[in-house]
Amino acid sequence: MGSEAAIKELSSTDTNRPARTQTRPPVAWIWAGIVMIAIVIAAVVFWVGHLSPVILPSATGVSVPSLTSETYSAGAAKLTKLKLVPERVDITSNSIADGKIIKTSPPSGTKVAEQETVSVYVSTGPETVTLPDVSGQTADDAWNQLSNLGLEKGSVTQQDSPDKTAGTVISTSPAIGKSVTLGSTVNIVVSSGTVAVPDVTTKPVADAMTSLQALGLTVQTVGDDTCTGNIVKSQDLPVGEQEQGSTITLTVCTGQ
Repeated sequence: MGSEAAIKELSSTDTNRPARTQTRPPVAWIWAGIVMIAIVIAAVVFWVGHLSPVILPSATGVSVPSLTSETYSAGAAKLTKLKLVPERVDITSNSIADGKIIKTSPPSGTKVAEQETVSVYVSTGPETVTLPDVSGQTADDAWNQLSNLGLEKGSVTQQDSPDKTAGTVISTSPAIGKSVTLGSTVNIVVSSGTVAVPDVTTKPVADAMTSLQALGLTVQTVGDDTCTGNIVKSQDLPVGEQEQGSTITLTVCTGQ
């Protein structure tokens, strides 16, 4: 009886004990976690590897000297002595004289490594433009063209011309084709539309005709046999300013 009671007691105890459950994750989940961690690590390594290196200012190195207003040859020699490599860059300047250094890049005072290239900006003087050929244009058209080039309007002077229409440009000062500083003042000379007729009386006919035709005048002659010497006895166009292309008649001595 004693042994049967013990057996029953053990059976009763086993029946009342709670069933054991699985507490560890499945193996597949563990491997999935490992793969995800590996992917994250690879992504971080790739990102870090493609970051641009951060250049921190260094207290060591060569200090770029101030070269402003020195010649390029003098400045380049200083840089070379400091084991830096000068590189010339020419630019225009309204304040620094031609051939003088304007600035450097990196700027003066910057600490750089030896053998680093330093750009040296050298003045070529003020910016210049070439005066265009505005002859034959009206004054207004000429001013517009010159203004568009950055040049300033100056004076307008009239001058006689045998062939330029009244009011059109004959010449400029400075002269057409000359290089001038940007912002320079340009003066223009325009045609008056007239010519100054000279007194050709008593002159040989050939000489008189040559001088009058050079003025763009049309010359006609009529003979007068009451006088001799083949010279000009008179002219019908008064001396002084007359319209371009006017006709002048000369009375010529044709007598023997």
